[in-house]
Amino acid sequence: MGVTNKLFFLCSFVLYSNLSFSLESNNLHSHKIDSSFFSFLFSSDVQSLPTFRIGLLLPFCNEKNDSLHNLNIDSILSNNSSNIEPYKFYKKSSISIDFFLGFLLSLNKINEINVELNIYDIDEGEKSKTILNNFLKNENSDDFDLIIGPLYIDNFLYFSKNSSSSTPIVNPFSKKSFVIDSLENIFQVQSDVTDYLSQFSNYIFNKHKDDHIILVHKDTVYKNNFIINEFNDTLNLIDTIVPDDIFYTNLMINDIDTTNFNFTQIKVANTVIDSIHHKLDTMGMKNIVVIPSNDNVFVTDILSKLHACRDSGMTVYGLNNLFDFEYLSVHELMDLNVSFPHSSIDTNSVISSFIVDFYNEYDYLPQIKYAKKGFEIGLYFFDLLSKHQSILNHISDMEPKIYLETQYDFRKCKSGGFRNQGFMILRYHDFGYKQLF
Repeated sequence: MGVTNKLFFLCSFVLYSNLSFSLESNNLHSHKIDSSFFSFLFSSDVQSLPTFRIGLLLPFCNEKNDSLHNLNIDSILSNNSSNIEPYKFYKKSSISIDFFLGFLLSLNKINEINVELNIYDIDEGEKSKTILNNFLKNENSDDFDLIIGPLYIDNFLYFSKNSSSSTPIVNPFSKKSFVIDSLENIFQVQSDVTDYLSQFSNYIFNKHKDDHIILVHKDTVYKNNFIINEFNDTLNLIDTIVPDDIFYTNLMINDIDTTNFNFTQIKVANTVIDSIHHKLDTMGMKNIVVIPSNDNVFVTDILSKLHACRDSGMTVYGLNNLFDFEYLSVHELMDLNVSFPHSSIDTNSVISSFIVDFYNEYDYLPQIKYAKKGFEIGLYFFDLLSKHQSILNHISDMEPKIYLETQYDFRKCKSGGFRNQGFMILRYHDFGYKQLF
């Protein structure tokens, strides 16, 4: 299944001209329906393969890029992409194009299915509601095998809550947990550390059941505020500050019977800890320090003091803010065997290869985070459709797997739909990371 290297210009032609057209090139068939919708059919050489209909609801925001309306399209198509680089796309247009092209690139990796893509420019603001209403009114969503978008949270919630279809709908970017509430067919791609803290904790306690586990976190802080009222009386109002650390700690140990372990919990009422070396075991047990905190000042202070203890056998576990941690040298992080959960792995060779493939396909360098997310989503769902021909009935059959850099493992949530709870555990090693889990 091929995508021609002129597709970037094809997008520009379709989205930013007022002309209708019909194109057939290699295995790509495209037809523009109206100013907000056009369709591609990607077919393999084997016509007997199943065809899946995919809807993309993206804010290309055509009218925000008026400068392209006056270009000579023929001259653009006949030259390379450098001709359009001086034109600065509207931000949402740029994000949509990069996501779209990344998604299209994933088609090059799939040969077992045919794909019909239906792309809708849903614009932004109130106009987007009109376009989405037209979609809901005029399109039978059940005829789609998958709908991706809208990208932004307000439009996504509006669309998903007003759709009566059971077709899977993918939210690519939001981490808001309520995105999937009460909606059985929603897939939330972005994971949050709270989604896998319980699994992370189980790994730590199973791995280190014979070691000394020390959990250090910030505690609730009570601050006295003295004010004088209208009667000249001094009143003491107490402010209560509950740090995220307590929430993270509860997620980690609520289901663990810590009495079965050599376990110590240290609650710190400040942003720094006075001392920690006296809590370490010096009688031969290995010290495992767990820091469930996203406060970089607090974490840096503890790590610095632990490094000063010169305990070569120590292992420190923290949260995903330790990824690419810039407040301590990588030497110190490696000395402490600093480990943490993360939904993706930093693999320069993989991303470099993706960038090369993307550029070779489109002669264009995108915003990587949007292009790669489109690419990953395409790989995952085309892989699923290739293997099982449907999504909702077979999502549980998919093993956790890394696509490009991100671990994908969708799990049904009690609140409604599916959330990607894929994660891995990384450790600083050899000036990079190694994967533990």
